[in-house]
Amino acid sequence: QVDTTQFGRTFQDRTHVFIVKPRPAEVSETARIVNYNVRGRRGNIVQVYPSVEYDFVPPDLAVPEGTLLHFQWVGSDANPKGNAGNGRQGTDRTNLVQVSSRGDTVPLPIDRHTLLFDAQGDVGNAEGRRLVDAFAFLGQDLVVDCDPGENNEQATSNCKQLNGASAYFDGGLVEMTQVGAHNVVSTRNNDFSNRSQKATITVLPRWRWFELLGIVLGVALGTCLLVYLGVALHAYRRPGSVCFSSRFRPRLLRLVLSRRKMRLKLEERRLATGRAPQAEGHIGDAFAVGDLSDGSPAVVGRTAMDVGAGEKAPNLADSGPVAELPMANKKARWWSRHGFKEQRLAMGLYGVLNLIVFAIGFFTHLYGGFGGSLAYPLAKGGGFMLDLNLSVVVLPTLKSLQTALRSVGATREWLPFDDPIAFHVQVAGLIFLGSVVHVGAHVWHISVIRSAPVMQRDPLGLWDLTSEERVGGSSSGELLWDGGRCVPISGVLVGALMAAMAVTAMPCLRRGLTRCGARLGGYNLFWRVHSYWKVVYVLLLLHAPARLWIWFFFPAILSAVDRLLLANRHTPYVALRAAKALPRDVIALTLEAPRGFSYQAGQYVLLGWRGEWHPFTLTSAPEERDLSLHIRAPSSLDWCSALRRRLLVEAPAAAALPGCPVAAPAASGSASSSDGAHRAKAAPKERHAGVTVVKYSAHTYARQQLVYCRPRSCSSAEDVEDAAGDDQTSLPGN
Repeated sequence: QVDTTQFGRTFQDRTHVFIVKPRPAEVSETARIVNYNVRGRRGNIVQVYPSVEYDFVPPDLAVPEGTLLHFQWVGSDANPKGNAGNGRQGTDRTNLVQVSSRGDTVPLPIDRHTLLFDAQGDVGNAEGRRLVDAFAFLGQDLVVDCDPGENNEQATSNCKQLNGASAYFDGGLVEMTQVGAHNVVSTRNNDFSNRSQKATITVLPRWRWFELLGIVLGVALGTCLLVYLGVALHAYRRPGSVCFSSRFRPRLLRLVLSRRKMRLKLEERRLATGRAPQAEGHIGDAFAVGDLSDGSPAVVGRTAMDVGAGEKAPNLADSGPVAELPMANKKARWWSRHGFKEQRLAMGLYGVLNLIVFAIGFFTHLYGGFGGSLAYPLAKGGGFMLDLNLSVVVLPTLKSLQTALRSVGATREWLPFDDPIAFHVQVAGLIFLGSVVHVGAHVWHISVIRSAPVMQRDPLGLWDLTSEERVGGSSSGELLWDGGRCVPISGVLVGALMAAMAVTAMPCLRRGLTRCGARLGGYNLFWRVHSYWKVVYVLLLLHAPARLWIWFFFPAILSAVDRLLLANRHTPYVALRAAKALPRDVIALTLEAPRGFSYQAGQYVLLGWRGEWHPFTLTSAPEERDLSLHIRAPSSLDWCSALRRRLLVEAPAAAALPGCPVAAPAASGSASSSDGAHRAKAAPKERHAGVTVVKYSAHTYARQQLVYCRPRSCSSAEDVEDAAGDDQTSLPGN
């Protein structure tokens, strides 16, 4: 039922009219005009609801130098009479004066004014002084007779409260010429009963064309100078490089180096670039032969014949025919002389391979974007880079496969496996670069689709619309959902997981060097996050099912090979014989060598505890009966320090053996739950405990055929020699 007496009635006219005036003829068409206004009405926050209290709009404005600000605002004479505020009841008035900071309320003297004109630099600016007066008093003296002694807030002659001013104020166009931050306030409305009406107008410097030209030239010259100095330094350090040749040698070296030093460098270049004949049947690198100042032949470097620098070279004329170096070795030596060793050259070639893959993805999808946009081929190029790098990034983490590849002599010449972690990090950097290109281009492509005109929706498929006509004008949510497909959602999840892996791999978090990193878990957090790599590859299968053979095949094959190699060498358990505390937070572990276990000097083993596996180099000789490991376990390494506490403090204390200490509360708990402060406090207590060697014995759990170790004796610092002698006795095995 509708009340016809009330329906359709208008109780208050809230319509407003504003007029947009044309740009003044004297103002350039390229000049920027910004309107500076005031919002809100008289009263406190409760009385003005749903409006707001007084405020400048915008309260924090930043404009470039030369911008024209149009100061104008409109007040009111129809506010409720009881609303809190200053001046005549029911009126809204606003003025603008400059203060030194947002925390001040006292206006600046006119000789320190900087907003409307430079008072100190242009003292005689009459127009600037007129603007300061007009913005402060709103031109009241032209309307009423102001009485400075009047304190009645309802009197129109009380110009201190702006009672004689008009509700509308138009300050006109004012050019911002003074660079810096200018703080302003309204003296009438900046009161305890109202919100503080203050603002900051920041004028940013605008570079002129000759200033920009000077900056560009300066940056260009500075870059050239740095490159020139870098080339000169490279030429000085590597006289055999092309940078030290007579054609490209920097003149700076002639000015800086003495004649004697220059002669020595020239001699080094002559020896480095001279061809070194190699006698047939010799093993090792060829000699770099040259002549010394006295005319006698000499060699530089050391070969399999153990000839040192400055020694007399052997007479190669009597060695038979000279063997010519293969072309591949010549090229490798040429790259090496110019600073590209095998690993650096391999990474350079891998970077070139990334560029080739990017080009393939870009040009094969060049015309597949919406409206011919280049965003789509860029995204595909970045995606192809991700295809390559995500299939390679797993390789450095497969330690068994690395060991097998190292055993093949030829692989060391072309696979950068001397530092697999560094190679893994470099590939991860390429993944980050490909992700930025891939995601950024897709975001660009989505913005292109959103800005396109919306065609008639065809949910029933009655019209023959093209793919561009169907998606044109779609929102970001519709494009991300994509009809329930998993491509956008899986891409977001993959990006989040990869970002988490990158963040937790930072040294400050991985090693727990900071308080935040230690509290988050340090290496444990890094290990847990990186254990989701299988989830990442599953999501990648959902993200790009058409390229299954790239996302899944290579990582799966390499992982399977690594697991097979690891299974052949894996021993489910070893018996711990002794744990020994050494200086500088080092622990020595003596392990019983498993049956049939053979190794060579310098190889490593994977030690597992609490679900984590870490590689450690064997410090024992292959001829010894036991295996020994020396592990650095400072408090900053959570897993190693927790293992140290477990073997030297917690386990002996739990066994309650004679001579073993009682574990301190600060030293208990796992590494993941203890922060850096607890670890720092635990270390001194372990040292004061007096335990140097803890002997362990192996036991078998009959039901599951599980071997475990328990402490059987503890030795103090005085019994170190006896404990060392006891280490030579054999213990019963499993």
